[in-house]
Amino acid sequence: MKNLIGKITKLAMIPIITGSLNGCNLDYSKQEQSEILYERGKVITTLYNKKHSSSDMGVGMTSGGDLAITSTSVTIPETWGAVFRCEHENKFPIMGKDEKYKKLWEKLDEGDSVKISYKENYEVEYSGETKAVISKKLIDYDFIDAEKILKGEGKWQTKQKIDWKQWLPVYGVYQIYKDAKEDKPGVVDGIPGAKFAGSAFYQAVSVFGAGVGLYALAEKLF
Repeated sequence: MKNLIGKITKLAMIPIITGSLNGCNLDYSKQEQSEILYERGKVITTLYNKKHSSSDMGVGMTSGGDLAITSTSVTIPETWGAVFRCEHENKFPIMGKDEKYKKLWEKLDEGDSVKISYKENYEVEYSGETKAVISKKLIDYDFIDAEKILKGEGKWQTKQKIDWKQWLPVYGVYQIYKDAKEDKPGVVDGIPGAKFAGSAFYQAVSVFGAGVGLYALAEKLF
């Protein structure tokens, strides 16, 4: 009898275990963020709302059937922001009550050209069995900052400093390429569309000059 009960118990556990294993292979989804992205844009207008209070009156009725007048008051905090138009001609507002929005409002003016930094938020669905991506849907953006682009002496310049490693022979080619990909300022920003090509030419001349110098030195020494 005990053996029969044991066999029945084991048989009953099989669908439970199988169900648990199948549950481990279910598809699942989670939210993910991109790396920091950059895009040029323009300030359409700046936004500012002063702190103020708003009150409203209402008429109700008590449980005894009498009329009652109610009053509600809401305090609206001080807010700052700006409206941008990006390279793809999309217009969007950024506004809030935190200190970062105030700093944004203080440094930007209507008509300014800016470099916008942001992240993309995705809803990514994965296969429970292979862990491969089934689908990836863009759901939102996270605004980070906007840096004013200054126009002067025929070149577009930003407040960001050029990385000194761009001037290094040979390695500078990689640094220029890396910074150009992240839309950071480069040593040849004054030549539209020629960030990498201009740097490569500069580096080639540098390497050639160094080679000639070493050859001349070797001839004198040996």
